[in-house]
Amino acid sequence: MGRLAVGHMFSSGPSWKFDASVVPWVTFLDPEIARVGCTESTAGRGARVAWLPLSEIDRALTDDTTDGFIKIIAEPKRLTRGMYGGHITGATIVAPHAGEMIHELALAVRTNMFTGRLAQLVHAYPTMSTGVAQATAQFFYTFGGRSARSAKRG
Repeated sequence: MGRLAVGHMFSSGPSWKFDASVVPWVTFLDPEIARVGCTESTAGRGARVAWLPLSEIDRALTDDTTDGFIKIIAEPKRLTRGMYGGHITGATIVAPHAGEMIHELALAVRTNMFTGRLAQLVHAYPTMSTGVAQATAQFFYTFGGRSARSAKRG
């Protein structure tokens, strides 16, 4: 926000706006709660949701920290519609170290990343972040008995 303020003071060009939707926030509880972008209830028309419980992530099983989940929201792009799984518009993570995990999804929201790009990203194994790729894979096929579902809009 400081850069924006200084830019406005010294520039006569187009004004920039601060986009709070791409700023991740974290509530430091046990487990942590982290979120970026839209929520399922505020997602746009045609949005789909992938949800993965921590109990399906090998690192969570190893650490015995299986309380929580990863939820990723994607909306169709105008030209490609649902192809490529759409683009990522929001995410919520409830997990130990969720504040460390949310940054990958914050970048995806900020850059309008297609879900396919994130699903193909290779993660170190076993880490909690592998759950991000596993959840994103649900936009393309059934993973862990789940596929991405339509968002429940509020």
